[in-house]
Amino acid sequence: MVVRYLSDGQPIAGVGSWTEPPAPARTTAMVMDQPMYLDALHLRHRQLEQPQDILQHVEHFFTMSHLLVELDLSRNLLSDLPFELNRYLPNLRHLNLACNRLTCIPKLLLHLPQLQHLNLSENQLTHLDGLAAAVPRLKTFRVGGNRLAALDDAWAACTHLTLLELGSECNGNRLTSLPPTLAQLTRLVDLDVSNNLLQQWPLLPPALLHLKMTGNQLTSLPPDLLVHCPHLITVDVSSNTICALPSLFLRSRDQPKPKS
Repeated sequence: MVVRYLSDGQPIAGVGSWTEPPAPARTTAMVMDQPMYLDALHLRHRQLEQPQDILQHVEHFFTMSHLLVELDLSRNLLSDLPFELNRYLPNLRHLNLACNRLTCIPKLLLHLPQLQHLNLSENQLTHLDGLAAAVPRLKTFRVGGNRLAALDDAWAACTHLTLLELGSECNGNRLTSLPPTLAQLTRLVDLDVSNNLLQQWPLLPPALLHLKMTGNQLTSLPPDLLVHCPHLITVDVSSNTICALPSLFLRSRDQPKPKS
């Protein structure tokens, strides 16, 4: 059962939810009765700012909060998260904190070991201290649109990562390099480092399928890129100052496609 709180109080077509008329001072929908089970709670775009703003919603479902696997707090005004929330989220797998006002990693995130999908994009983060060691099961991590100047070697321990977004089409970070240990992420197939400050190519994981390096300061492509990453399907290096393609790229382009 997914319970959604929407900014205009209207339910999404085709999605069941429990609602009641809003209180006099509010215009958003509230939950009337407890559903039989709860696995996702969406609180996006609710103007949430204080820790207590979050707790009052989660505590409403405290008898079944251990079932919660997805929590969406995106597009709010949060600069921190209440650590007390930890006791309600022992099985949380998906957490979306995009488009808030986080400047550092909330302590709560260091105590969610089951987390597999984390979105911290479009905040004001300057570092990710301690996060990599706290989320060993992480599979997808989105953190574009922040103020990160470096990514530490500890992320090599997140061996389950399949998607890593350190940039985006609109906003990236302030990364001038990536750690060599990035190449140890043998399951990583999607890497986005768009709109950063990279001048040199990093060592890349061999399983990559999709690579976005647009909007950096690159002047060339590695001649052996397709040797080290033989499974690449797409490479986006637009908005750099690259003047020529390596001969290996041209040979790959001219190879006949296999017959189906």
